[in-house]
Amino acid sequence: MIKTLLFDLDDTLLPLNVDFFLQHYFRSLTARFAELVPPKQLIAQIMRATEAMIRNNDRTKTNQQVFTEDFFRDFPRPAEEIMPLFDEFYANEFPKLREYAGNNPAARMALEAAVAKGYDLVVATNPVFPRQAIMERLRWAQVDDFSFQLITAYEEMHFCKPNPAYYYEILELLQLKPEECLMIGNDVEEDLAARTLGIKTFLVEDFLLNPKGIAYETDYRGRLVDLVGFIRQELPTLNR
Repeated sequence: MIKTLLFDLDDTLLPLNVDFFLQHYFRSLTARFAELVPPKQLIAQIMRATEAMIRNNDRTKTNQQVFTEDFFRDFPRPAEEIMPLFDEFYANEFPKLREYAGNNPAARMALEAAVAKGYDLVVATNPVFPRQAIMERLRWAQVDDFSFQLITAYEEMHFCKPNPAYYYEILELLQLKPEECLMIGNDVEEDLAARTLGIKTFLVEDFLLNPKGIAYETDYRGRLVDLVGFIRQELPTLNR
């Protein structure tokens, strides 16, 4: 029986044209570091380090550790000088990017419906960002006040989507079985990867993402507003 609902964040709970958003994200980030490193070099090293996180299979290293090791492998400045600047950026500049994100009231409705029926909630976003950036995006979606059992940030997680190990780590951390979870997301490759472990999936189609044209199967599908109805009408109330 399903006990826990795993929610993707970007383009699931939070309407966010990722490519458009990243343009402004990198513009803001490179402006902050302009005196230290050329913009093209900074972006290239961030992208390379992000790819290193996505490829990583070493469970002894968090995503943050993988990112930092790769990013500073040939960076002209030491980590102890640069990392506080990243923290400052996420505290002061990242919140200004709110104007490039949308809002869907159905996100809050879905979470409220889940809580009302006794389900635990997880923010199962791809953990390539620090917790501070994830919490900010949850504020943009107006769902940051919910009690989540887990928020998958890069400080704690050791794997990324679509690696099945990412979902296995969630199961381990929360001591759950695959059949006790439902993964809800819009990305065919990243979110439906949960099915490889036997986790049921609900594909959110408002901003369905399938750039590789992957053939796929999902247990349930629909718009975010349909998810609200699904939770209210199809999922049983849990006695806890």
